[in-house]
Amino acid sequence: MSQKISYDVVLNQNLVLKGLKLAQIHVILDITGVDADPLTLQQIRDESSIRDCFLARRKNINDALVSTASELKKAKTEQQGVQLVNELNQTLESQVKTLQKELQTRVNSFAEKQKKQVNDLFWARAKIVVRVVYAVVKFIKGAIELPAKVTAGIASMGFLSVIAIKALISSANDAMGAYNEFASARESEREQFKKLDLAVKELKKIKSPQTVPQSKIDAVEGALGPYGARLLGEDAAAKNLATKLDKLLTDLEKGKFRNKQAQKQAETAVQGLIDKIQETTKNIAKGRTLLQSARDKVRDAGKRAQKDPTSFWDLAAGLWKAVDYVIDMGESAAEGSDVKDALKKALKTLQDKLKEEEVDARMEEATAV
Repeated sequence: MSQKISYDVVLNQNLVLKGLKLAQIHVILDITGVDADPLTLQQIRDESSIRDCFLARRKNINDALVSTASELKKAKTEQQGVQLVNELNQTLESQVKTLQKELQTRVNSFAEKQKKQVNDLFWARAKIVVRVVYAVVKFIKGAIELPAKVTAGIASMGFLSVIAIKALISSANDAMGAYNEFASARESEREQFKKLDLAVKELKKIKSPQTVPQSKIDAVEGALGPYGARLLGEDAAAKNLATKLDKLLTDLEKGKFRNKQAQKQAETAVQGLIDKIQETTKNIAKGRTLLQSARDKVRDAGKRAQKDPTSFWDLAAGLWKAVDYVIDMGESAAEGSDVKDALKKALKTLQDKLKEEEVDARMEEATAV
């Protein structure tokens, strides 16, 4: 059970610097112990402390490559070139060690924070190890041919075929099916939220120092349990939808549109939807945490009220605060939910671009010699 998140360190334009023979440097986060859904993987990628550390070290490494390439232009002998590249490798070794160490520290800190704040089996079981894969840079005499070879390799890549386009359309349809499941789970959650909201309002109608009927407290506790189950169902459906969209985005990125701008628009549309779903799951996770706190306080208030009905008001302030947090978050999620519109817009954009590609692809196949 192992998954990986990989980052490329060397910028594309620096892979073909004159005089240097180098391979891509990969930063890899090995995740073991439990499988992660695409949204959790994306959450790790987007974590600012990890990303900022990576970007800062990536800049240092690329600056060193560019600087060495610039100095090589001034070198008068091959020996001078070799010396410059040897010095570059020493710098790279130091930078790579620092990168790996700092990233591991950031990853450990982030994982520990998630374990404390998120009630999730993934963070309870996951282990993340950072490693960096790279090879020493070599000096090449007369390496001006290298960029031409790379360019030729890129130019030889084929465009999307009709079959490939149909496969993308199928992936888009799968995403729509997953969305329908998500929409159903969300509707179920909203229906239970209405019951919870009503039970809370009924309980709040009673004012101190009136005796609070046990049935009113039980009604709130009874509504909180199913609401938590509905949130779990919505979370599972959202992650399934994210998995389908992640595959769709991966397939888009693997293909090559004839219209580069169209491909970019399609990828951006799908990525935007993934971001929205990711935000939805973050809200659900926060809601589950608040929900558990509210359930504990309602249960405690109920037990005390059974022994002494007047003791309810000793706990009322904390109870209202916990329950209000849950209600406010539920209302906010409903008001800010634009996943449906975003999905339609994203898929409409994708379908339009794919239709354009299919017309061109069919024309190419019809006129192929």
